[in-house]
Amino acid sequence: MKKWTYLVAAGMLLGAAPVFTGCIDNDEPEGITALRQAKSELLKAKVAVEEANAASILADAALKEAQAQIALAEAEYIKAQTEYQNALTLKAQYEAELANIQNQEEQARLEDLIKQLEAEQAERERKAQEAAANLELALLKVQVQLAEQQALYEKALKDLALAQNTLTTAQKAHLQEWITEVENAELAVQQAAAKYEEKATAYATALKTLDEAESDELAQRELARAVELAQRDYDKAVEARDLAKATYEKDLSSTEALETEKAELEAQLEAVEKSLADYELEKEKLAIETAEEAKKVEELKAAYEAIIGVWEGDEFIENATQEYTLAEIKIENRNILGLPTYINNWGIEEQTYLYSDYLKAVIDETDADFAQKAILNYYIKDVNSWTRTANDDAWTQENILVYTQRLNDYNALVEEYKPLWENAVAAYKGKVEIDPTEMNGYDDIAEAVDTYNKAVTAYYAAEEAYETYVEANPLSTKVYSEARTAAQETLNNTRAANEAEKNTSIEAAQAKVDQAYVTYRNAYAAWRKLNAEYQLITTPTDEQTKAVEDARVAYADAWDAYIEEIDAYNEVVSTAEDLQAKKNSVAYADYLVALYAAQEAQLKAEGNDEAISTKTVELSDAISDALATLEENYINAQSVYESYLEDHNDYISSRISVLEEAYNNSTYNEELGYYEWTPQQADAKELAEVYKYELNMYINYLSEMLFGTSDRLVELTVDEITELIENAYMETYPDAEFVPYSYIRSSYFSYGYVGRTAYFQAYIDLANATMENETAIAALKTELQGHLAAVDEQIAAAAAEATAAETAYTEAQEALDAQFADIEDKIEEAEASKYALKPIINKLTTTIETYLSYETQGLDYDASSVKELKEKLAELLQIEEDNVYDKETALLEAQKAQEEYASEQTDAVTIALEALTKAEEELTAAQEELTAANEALQAEIERISSTEE
Repeated sequence: MKKWTYLVAAGMLLGAAPVFTGCIDNDEPEGITALRQAKSELLKAKVAVEEANAASILADAALKEAQAQIALAEAEYIKAQTEYQNALTLKAQYEAELANIQNQEEQARLEDLIKQLEAEQAERERKAQEAAANLELALLKVQVQLAEQQALYEKALKDLALAQNTLTTAQKAHLQEWITEVENAELAVQQAAAKYEEKATAYATALKTLDEAESDELAQRELARAVELAQRDYDKAVEARDLAKATYEKDLSSTEALETEKAELEAQLEAVEKSLADYELEKEKLAIETAEEAKKVEELKAAYEAIIGVWEGDEFIENATQEYTLAEIKIENRNILGLPTYINNWGIEEQTYLYSDYLKAVIDETDADFAQKAILNYYIKDVNSWTRTANDDAWTQENILVYTQRLNDYNALVEEYKPLWENAVAAYKGKVEIDPTEMNGYDDIAEAVDTYNKAVTAYYAAEEAYETYVEANPLSTKVYSEARTAAQETLNNTRAANEAEKNTSIEAAQAKVDQAYVTYRNAYAAWRKLNAEYQLITTPTDEQTKAVEDARVAYADAWDAYIEEIDAYNEVVSTAEDLQAKKNSVAYADYLVALYAAQEAQLKAEGNDEAISTKTVELSDAISDALATLEENYINAQSVYESYLEDHNDYISSRISVLEEAYNNSTYNEELGYYEWTPQQADAKELAEVYKYELNMYINYLSEMLFGTSDRLVELTVDEITELIENAYMETYPDAEFVPYSYIRSSYFSYGYVGRTAYFQAYIDLANATMENETAIAALKTELQGHLAAVDEQIAAAAAEATAAETAYTEAQEALDAQFADIEDKIEEAEASKYALKPIINKLTTTIETYLSYETQGLDYDASSVKELKEKLAELLQIEEDNVYDKETALLEAQKAQEEYASEQTDAVTIALEALTKAEEELTAAQEELTAANEALQAEIERISSTEE
């Protein structure tokens, strides 16, 4: 806050009404007391003021969001501008080289580089415009929030005006000071918001403009505009200062002089408002006079938008309505290779399109696929694939040799795997009998499995011998451990039983205590009820008195009984705990006896420990040996089985064998709580058997390799593969007139070794055909390029029509705007006067109104009051003097910026950004002033409305 010290005002609000020296006693003025009579209306107005203040918070948030977008847009511009200048330098270099080069290939290379630079430049411009569009959207949000804020403030001020209708002149004068500050601050926000909007638009425009000449023109225009505005603001500040000075210098020593000056000020404000209203009326009249021209502009705009649609920057809003037609295309050069290329069906039907859709395709960089162009580009790509590799290298005899070798490789794979597939299919269909016992290698499997099974038996026998001996011959430590465990368990059980017995006794005693307490509470409640009823009886009878007394005695007896039960409970607890302790002592003594007996048994058994340990180790080693033999025999049997699989892979695929399942078997041990390894014996015949599902898996494997699809029991030929490809394509594109040969050729590769032989054979056939038909292919490519150019010409015609429509619309709009230029300048000038003079006039009249209200307050307007008024007017004059200084400084800065640009010390974007930053600072400061004025007004309304009537 630079002009009005709200802290002082807030200090005034904490006490009574403002004190005017020498005129007012210490009692609260009658006007303030009367204000409270209208507090309902004032509080209603206060709610409106609070809503307006909340809108200010949203506006500030939108402003912060816009700051972030400003930074992003500036970064994008700086990057684009740097690349733009580099691209201009490169382009000039390439164009200079192009003018001096005769080699056609080098010329083509440079032309391609130039086209690439132009495409990159278009992308840079698009990104710069996109960043600017995002910025404009953020700035639009600021404008919307400020507009909502302004509307709410206008409503709040109207509500305050309605509330003031219930006040006296003195009351109005008292409250007007705070209202005036809000009005003036809100007016300042309007002015700052308008300036911010103008500078934001100028900055966004500068960001879009990468062209140096256009940017220079914009900068000069913006600088000139800044100087013009600064000069006008300075002139209006001088006018406002002079008005404040004239009022200060007048003789205001009487109420008559005050009233005269107030009337003159109000008349001057009315004249300012009237001039603005007159200009607005003149603008409305001009709008009526130019209605036909405006209608024509709208028609031209509609005609333009019918072609291009409705856009906001690069963002599409609404489709165009005018349709364009692309003529039917027929391909003349047909069937040129003698191969099934389906070129006989090439052609494109007549198509309609919207130019706005084309513009969207350009922005999305998909214009190469737009309408007929997509099909033509596909045709061209397909034809190029006949004669060029993916790296754009020409076909050669070397390519044919390479593909022939690959063809031979895949033919060899087909010859290798096809017999295997045929044998497996025959076995699957039952045409080949398979008895595992008759198959080569079965005897080896039977012998190996028998050896394995014997090892399983030996392993379990060794384990059983160990467990039987250990169970019958425990070590002395085990004897003692088991006896001690049993004694401890007995002790724990006895202690638990003693605890339970104690708890049972205590719980029974507790139940009696609880019952006694309930009896007492019931007796007490009964007495309270009787006593309450007794207190209501004016003249109670002896019987009523006795009943109350009996109830009192009953609840007293119940209380005594309750206390007796508590004593009994404590006695039961003590007795039960003593009994538990004694029984626990007996149980522990029994435990010690059992423990000593266990130690005696251990001593007797110690003499056998050495022999038992020796035998136990011997039996344990036997288990380890049996386990090693079992593992060795399993590995051997599994190896024999794998050899068997390898010898019979025509029928059997590798799988988890029944031998592996038997060896790895496990069972859940409920006592131990986990799975134990429990190897089982295997069956040799079951192991060697050929299963249907194995054959199926094997056939799937071979079928996938040969034909690219699993589960085939019937051969898939190249002709059948071709038919499958064609059918799949037509299902996907049911409206297609043909299946492209390139699609068929590339799809072959997905159909296993058989399909790949067709794939490489097709390439060999195509390579031979293209070398024999180079002239015909060149003619076809030329024709397709010609059709593509014709489509571009038709689209260019629509673009030309759009350009013509745009020119007609913009010229008409500019001509219409030119007719409003003079009145717009006058309105702008009048608004500037309003913004400059209205705040000072409001402050002057409010100050004078305060002193005019003395009479209604029963006070005198004397010499001290005149002195005080002069001091206030001097303060207002100083504020306006400061404002003149600020505006003069701003004018000098604007002139300096113009000079610096003329001397090439700065650039257009920097100028626009500095202007926007300053406008934002001014808007933020104005918002803060408004918030402070608002808070002061709310506090005063709260204060004068809070005291009870």
